[in-house]
Amino acid sequence: MLALSLDSDKLQTLFIVIPYGIGWKTILNEKTVGYLTSRNMKLVIIAEPPDVVVSHPMVSIEKLLPYDRGKFEVVLGILRNFVFADTSKKHAETLELKMKIYERNNKTAGIIRKLFGKRLSKSKAIRSLLAWLDQNLFGDGFYGPIFEKYKPDTVLITYPFSYHIYPILRRAAKSKVPTIAYVPSWDNLTSKWEVPAKFSRMIVWNQIMKNEAVEFLDYKPDDVQICGVPQFDLYADPSTIIPKKDFLKTIGANPKKKLLLYCTGTPALYKDESDIVQIIYDAIVEGKFSKPCQLLIRLHPRRDRNDFEVFEGKQDVMIQTPGTASSAFAKSGYFWVSDTADYRILANTIAHCGVMINVASTVTIESCILDRPVVNIGFDGKNQREYHESVRRYFDYTHYRPIVQSGGVRIAWSKEELVKIINAYLEDDSLDAEGRKKVVGEQCYRMDGEALDRMLEFVSSFVNTKTLIAKTGR
Repeated sequence: MLALSLDSDKLQTLFIVIPYGIGWKTILNEKTVGYLTSRNMKLVIIAEPPDVVVSHPMVSIEKLLPYDRGKFEVVLGILRNFVFADTSKKHAETLELKMKIYERNNKTAGIIRKLFGKRLSKSKAIRSLLAWLDQNLFGDGFYGPIFEKYKPDTVLITYPFSYHIYPILRRAAKSKVPTIAYVPSWDNLTSKWEVPAKFSRMIVWNQIMKNEAVEFLDYKPDDVQICGVPQFDLYADPSTIIPKKDFLKTIGANPKKKLLLYCTGTPALYKDESDIVQIIYDAIVEGKFSKPCQLLIRLHPRRDRNDFEVFEGKQDVMIQTPGTASSAFAKSGYFWVSDTADYRILANTIAHCGVMINVASTVTIESCILDRPVVNIGFDGKNQREYHESVRRYFDYTHYRPIVQSGGVRIAWSKEELVKIINAYLEDDSLDAEGRKKVVGEQCYRMDGEALDRMLEFVSSFVNTKTLIAKTGR
């Protein structure tokens, strides 16, 4: 508080970088703008137009420039994330699995790692050299003029694992501007390529993620802040969930039938999802469920509706799209752009379903928040795949292990088990409720609707305090 008052006369400039629109409305919204500008900050939002629109005298908008990595930069990334990766650290289960897959497909890189990469994986000198090469050999994507124009005091990034933000990180480092990374998903720290530069501060959901940042990515504990899940704040608002009868009417569902919700993943996550949907649909038609059911297929933002066109128009089947169709982020595989209205639709869809079914997705946590039974898919549809290509491997991923161990989710390892588990939940949806509570406690920190408030308070405090520290030398 002393730092804020001592530095209150100086207007602070905060860059907010929003790759793919991630964080728009959930992180950056009218509340965010009002809070930060009231604390003597000018905001410069860097995003892909026309995704972000803000009208405020203290807010400017600049374009997030597309960035294509050259071959040598990709090679450097492979050296950093594969050849010299340290799999002896805690939380390295996902890394090991991905490396085995990569080694099978890239023999040369695998040989280099076996010859000397693994032995040097703990070398700080190697890590420092790779960071120096990235900083000095690759460009800043023409962001120099933007930094010179606004002279930012801090850069906040809402999705730090996009390579489109690498040039901004390089320019921030050259300009000695501190950076804050908000990690928007629970799997990011252990499943994404490590960013070539350390952030000054990192904001995460929970203690599990903080441990990963410290023990897997070598951050100092004081540099990692837990705030909860801002995008889940709406679940603490009683007005979010409307009466079941009213909601089912909006989606054209039959109130006399149980709603089975299947939430798809990305095509890369699971190749055989249409097979699973077919199994569920056939079970409905053949009367294999203990109660009359209907199926709603909720698409992932990176899923094309055409992937499930065979189910269009079928009785007792509905397809729900996540927001509106958009080509704004087509290069990154997105077919849809969600907004706050769609977040509420998803919340109600989960809240009013009888059973929620998915592979190994974040909607598992959201179902646990709303105390709805969850079935994860642990088999490969019609074709049984080898482990490293199979959906089975996802349950050994670092971030998903606590879910598997929680007792709050059941995994169907075959189509027979899938029908059996769904029937068990249809008969008694209180099954595994204690496990679901455990998932929420571990993954969400606090479900009090104030995660965004905590995040904004931390950002505001850091932006102002770090300036005072720089001025006084403390």
